[in-house]
Parts: sequence; structure tokens; C-alpha cells
Amino acid sequence: MRDNNRTSTGKLRLTCQESDTEHALPDLNKPGTTAPVAETVQLTAEQRAIIEAEVSHAAITAVAGSGKTTTLAHRILHLLNNGVSAQRILVLMFNRAAKLEFEKKIRKLAMSAVNPSQPLPEIRTYHAMGLRLYKRFIDEGYLEPFNPKILSEGEIQFQLWRLIREAAPEDLRTTLNRDKKEHIEKAEAILEISKAQLTDFDFTFEQLDIQPKFGFLKDVAERFEDWRQRESRISFADMLYEPVRCLQKHEHLRKLVRDKMDVVLVDEYQDTNEVQHQLLKHIAGSRAKVTIVGDPDQTIYEFRGASTDFILKRFQEDFENPAPFQLTWSFRYGHRAALAANHLIGHNKQRRDILCRAHLSTPATSVEMLKSTDEAHAIAKLLQSLAPASAAPGATTPVAILCRLWSQAVPIELALLANRMPYRIDENKGALNNREVRQVLNLLRATAADWLALPIDTRSEIMLEVLRFPHVAIRDDMLRGLARSLARIDPTAPEQLEQIGLNKQNCKAQFGISSWQLSRIEGTLAALRAATLSLGSAANVLSQYITQTDLLSQLGASALTTEAADEKVNNVLGLYYYIKVLNLPVRETLQHFEELRAEAGLSNGQRSGSDHRAAIVELTTIHKTKGLEWPTVVVAGFRDSVLPYRRNGQSAEAAGKPTDLEAERRLAYVAITRARHALYLSAPAPDSGTGTVSPFIAEMKLEASLAAVEQLEDGVDPKSETPVIERYLKLLHDNRDAPVHGRSVSPDRTS
Repeated sequence: MRDNNRTSTGKLRLTCQESDTEHALPDLNKPGTTAPVAETVQLTAEQRAIIEAEVSHAAITAVAGSGKTTTLAHRILHLLNNGVSAQRILVLMFNRAAKLEFEKKIRKLAMSAVNPSQPLPEIRTYHAMGLRLYKRFIDEGYLEPFNPKILSEGEIQFQLWRLIREAAPEDLRTTLNRDKKEHIEKAEAILEISKAQLTDFDFTFEQLDIQPKFGFLKDVAERFEDWRQRESRISFADMLYEPVRCLQKHEHLRKLVRDKMDVVLVDEYQDTNEVQHQLLKHIAGSRAKVTIVGDPDQTIYEFRGASTDFILKRFQEDFENPAPFQLTWSFRYGHRAALAANHLIGHNKQRRDILCRAHLSTPATSVEMLKSTDEAHAIAKLLQSLAPASAAPGATTPVAILCRLWSQAVPIELALLANRMPYRIDENKGALNNREVRQVLNLLRATAADWLALPIDTRSEIMLEVLRFPHVAIRDDMLRGLARSLARIDPTAPEQLEQIGLNKQNCKAQFGISSWQLSRIEGTLAALRAATLSLGSAANVLSQYITQTDLLSQLGASALTTEAADEKVNNVLGLYYYIKVLNLPVRETLQHFEELRAEAGLSNGQRSGSDHRAAIVELTTIHKTKGLEWPTVVVAGFRDSVLPYRRNGQSAEAAGKPTDLEAERRLAYVAITRARHALYLSAPAPDSGTGTVSPFIAEMKLEASLAAVEQLEDGVDPKSETPVIERYLKLLHDNRDAPVHGRSVSPDRTS
């Protein structure tokens, strides 16, 4: 560290054109000072109240699809037209995409404003703001210079993998390669969440619910930080973490940063974490009036350090008496979806008691239950019936299938492939790239009648996968040699190990294999032999192998976290149920999957360069959908163990902690508010054997909600069967501030 007692030789520049002149804020409440922003734009009363409000701290609660970003843009133009300097306004966005979208929006609105040549304020992401401070703190002598090449995700993961191999205890080294991705992801999460929350690695490790035997990952994180500092490298997380830590320690730096702005506006505050909140406090100081916009009901990134506390409590504690505002009109969905969403989220306590209202110009969104005994094929059949109507000119993905977990997507994707329906899915998330799916298919290949006709190299690779499913806990180099030896033998032959000269007497001395490891190998080979000799369908073969090897328990025990364990288990179960519905022998089942692979444009497990732009279906998880919308949305998995999520084997009582249920309810709320024209909620049919219907369905009060809307549309005074319906109808009656034809503000597609 260089001279920490240096005084500043210049003023910290928070904007590109900062003025050194102190000046008072104009009085925006004087008669005649309100300038029209755009004469042709119709605004709701809620929007105009925000745009024309006096300059003070403010907290805006904006429901899904409420046009909040557009409202913020109008607010900024109003401030500029009434004398607030653009150099004294700072707008903070959460990512570059949101920043670019907002810049485009405000420039477009400015062109129709009273003074189109008016300079516009600086719009920054949190990370860009942090990087600017980082560089200034280097100049001030409080931080060391860094390599200008910011650490990429690939570089971070490369170094973490190197350190994991160094730090892993001996008893875990045999499975490192198999679970490489999970080890790296968890080590990376420990680093990033600790920096986001300003907590130590021990606290984050406990918070992530990682099994104690993987405690060495905390040491990996420490070693990574040592390496990073020696090499003078920083990551995107460090752009915020290091400057905020400096600000917490040094009053001199706090004086440099604070009180340079008159107005600060922050979007998506429900996604705020500790380090971002602290940075905002330091920048605002006692001078800036801060406006935050967000929706606590859409706080779904807790795994990144976000919490409802920041928007509901911490902002009010740290910024005195913020004026409360609401944007409750949604320009996205109709009354049916709005009432279902209101009933559902109303069961949460960590929220503001407001109702979202469908603007009169929104589509009459339909809401339907999709109950089935086979969810995947039921969804595929539904989409086949929707495809002709959905494939509008220029539309690329008008239908979205939303899942709580990626493992839910496995049977759904296979059903889409089987029905030749084009779709899009995140890279590396396709079912045929899934490790457990590959292992199941390799197991079936090892039991096929033509096993010995396959090339020896192919048989060796397949046998290697079988010995890892479940893993027999032998070092990878030894395992490869064993797999090649076993690949030469008929899997139905008894005493296969004796045929390659391996037994209890010589296993340790000659092969370096313990008697416990030998018993694991014997168990796997016995299960493979029994599965090969079994009669019936591929599902019977797989079921027998799962039972005899205790496969699901073994997979769960090998995972780093309980959620990762569930993903592994559910990947296998999802594929098993799909194969069970096929009800084909092993050879025909394998042929079916080869046809699916060809349909998916896959070769050797890798996605080809085929063009998927014609897809009308997008298959993704709820966590990926914030800020997005589709004409038609199918929410999969409304069953009691999926949404709300419950770990495999965990009782409903153990999983029913109020905070966990509220987080799951927010996920469901986000999912159902993505639809514009049609919303389908997929749940198991009665006595289907695939679980019971999620309690969230009952909470939505669908029957009462749909009946009330039908009466409303028929011009009949609706029955208020629930308090939510009564409040909703009263709000519609009392607030006729939105025109029936045309949106009052252009819909905000990114909010």
C-alpha cells in the first residue's frame, strides 16, 4: 500500500462533465415550472405524480410490465427542463444491456421534448462506477495498480481448477474430474457472493449449504485471492468490492466521493446486494436525493446476495423519509393473470401491500390449467396445437416454457424433439448434452445385444462411463485401464474380475485397489450383468440398475450441494419417465435417441452450427426470465416438490420455512407475469403418480378470479368472492385514469 495519508490534489469526477460550482436545487413546486415532456404522450396519474414530484428521496414500487423505465426517462427530462443540471444527475443501471436500452429510450424521448438539444445525464452501471473509483483510489495511493485486462470467467475458472486439484483432500481426488464443473462453480460462488455481501468465506460457505466435506473450497478461495493480488488482477466483482472496502476504511476517500450529485436514480433495486447498497450511500452522501425503482415481489436473485431487505427496509433506514410512489398499472397482461398473481403473492409477508392492475389496453390474457399424467408430452401436444397461431411473421420465440430447475427441462426437451418442434435452449443445457442423460444411454448401450460387435475403443469409453455411474471411487488413470480390460469381456459372463486377474487377494498389492473399492466395482458389474440379462423394456433395464446400485442415493451423496444433488437425481428420473412412456426395448430406445440427436442437430454430444432462429419455443428457467415477456407462457412443474421446490426426500414440514416459501412464491409470481396473451399452468392430474398439485395453485384462486373477469367482460357486476377481487374491482372503478384504446406510455419491454 502506498502513502495512505496523502491528501487529494484534485476533485473526484463522477461524471464526464462535472462542474465544481455548488448550487441549490431549483424549486420544482413553484407554479409555472412544470414543463411538458412530450405533448403527445398520455400518462397515468401514477406516472405523472412520479415525473412531476418534488426533488426528494423516493422509493417507487413498480409492478411487472408497468413501464417503469419509460417513466424514469420522463422524470429525468422533467428535471432537466426545470433547471437541474445534467452534470448533477447520475443514473445507475444493473448491467450494460439495461444501460444501453435506457440511453436509447431517453434519447428518443428527448427528441420530442421542449428542448431537444438539452444535455443528458450520465448513465452508468454499478461496475463502471466502481471501476472509475478504483482508478482514482490508485491515484490517491490507497489501491495498487492492476493489470488492465479484467479477469474473464474462463481465466477465473482455470485458476480455480488448478487450486482445487492442489487443495482437495486425498479421499475426494478420485471424483474430482467427474465433478469438475460443480467444484469450480461452488468455489466461484464462494468468491463472488462473499464480495457481493461483504462477508467472509466461512459465512458464505455455510450460506450456500455446501456439504462439510467440501470445506477445502474455502481454502481454494483464499488461495485464489492470494494469486490474484500477486498478479495484480481484478475481476468484475472486485470493481465494486475493493473500492467499497477502501471507502469503509478511509474518511479521506469518503470525502472525495460524497456530495457530488444532486439527484441519483437507481433501477431494479430489488436486485441490490450489500456492496451496491454501500456504494450508493457513499456516492449520495448528505446532498444527493436518491430515487430507487423496483418490486420486492420480483426479488429472485438471493443466490447473488440480493434481498428484499434493501428495498423494503435498508433504503428507508439509510435515506431519510423517502417519498413512496407506486406504478400499479401493468401494460403486459390482462385481468385474469393480474388476479392470479395478486392472490398468489398476497400470501407473502415480505412485501408492500399493493395490487397489480391490468391496464384497459392490455390483451385479455387467458389462464388455463394443464393437468396431465405425462407433463412433457402434454406440453408438446399443447404447443403443436398453438404453433400455427403462434408463428406470427417476424416472431422468433412467441412461446416460452419456464421451469424451476434445469432438470425439469430434460423430458420436455426430448418430447419437443420427438415431435419435431424447433426450440431454443441455453448453450450447454440441452438434454442430450446432459451428463446423467449420456450416462444412462451409455448404460443401455452396455446392455445391448450387439455390445461385443462395437469397436474396442467405443466399448472402453462406454464402460468407463458405467464405472462412473455411480462412481466406483478409483483414480481416473486406473479406472481407464480397468474399463478397457472389462470392455473385452461379455457383460453377462460371471466373475468378470477373475477373468482379468483381479481379486481380493491381489487387488491392493498388484492394482492399488482397496477391498472396499473392489466391492464397489463388483456391485456395479453385478448390477450391469443383471440388467443385461433382464427381459422387457429399456425402462425395466434402467429401473433394475437404479435399484441394485442404489444409484440415486449415490448420485446425491457425490454432489456438492443439496440442489446439485437434486438436479442429478431429477435428470435421471426425468429421463427414466420419458423412456418408460416410450415402452420400447433397449435397441429401439437407443435408435429413438439417435433420431432425437439428429433432430437436435447434435454430433458426438456437441451442438452443431444449425440455425435455430426459426424456433417458436424457448425453453428456459424462471431465473432467466426477469425483464422478458412472451405472447404465450407455459409454466411447468406446479407440483408440491418442484414449485415450491423441496429437496428429494425432504418432508413438506422441513421445507416449509416461511422465508423459503416466500422466495419460491416470488419465483412463481415472476413466471406467471411473463405472459401477454395466454398463460398455461402445468400440474399433475389426480392419481397420476407424479406428485400432488402445488399449493400455489390453490392460492391463486383461479376459479373465483376467472369467474369475476368473465362477469366483468360481460358487463355484469362481478361477485367479490375474495378480498383481493373486491379490492381489485374497487381500484378499477375508482381509477379510470387510463384510456381504453392505446397504451398510456409505450410498454417497457425491458422492465
